Amino acid sequence: NADKLFREWSRHWDMSRQFLLEKSPPNIVRLRYFQALYPGSRFIVILRHPLAVSYATRKWSKTTIPELLEHSILCYERFLSDMSHLRHLAAFRYEEFVQGPKPTLDLVTDWLGMPKVELKHEVRPDVNAKYFETYREEQASFLNRLKPSFANMAEKFEARANALGYSIEEPERLVPVPWLGLHG
Repeated sequence: NADKLFREWSRHWDMSRQFLLEKSPPNIVRLRYFQALYPGSRFIVILRHPLAVSYATRKWSKTTIPELLEHSILCYERFLSDMSHLRHLAAFRYEEFVQGPKPTLDLVTDWLGMPKVELKHEVRPDVNAKYFETYREEQASFLNRLKPSFANMAEKFEARANALGYSIEEPERLVPVPWLGLHG
């Protein structure tokens, strides 16, 4: 499986590079499998507010925001349960990265043992704001208040989101969590 997967991925890589990257979001629930296939690998996980993820992906799926939110939170919870089994992991929040990308980038390059790199593109710190505004507008919508799945979304997901470092009730608020940072 390791050889087959490497062949498939290597078509997309510059094989002359020292470091190779595969960044598909679904991989967050496959890290233990990848570690078994590639024992020396290192994993960098960047979590993003589940509401922002839900609103950003809604255009591609024919799924409701409550269903997308459940999916995002479930994937993050699976990641948390897998964390203790991962030997080399860096876990960060997107929201903190975009506020100060250079320190996070420097921390990761040091952890990987690679030279520091310069940012070549602007990192916009306000991308989630439009999703949070849409969420508030939809929460206030008369029709959505009649839908049980949407009307009690904050109540239903708040505790689970808090365990992940986020809030549904106050989306801009980041909840402290002890598991962020470098592991191994």
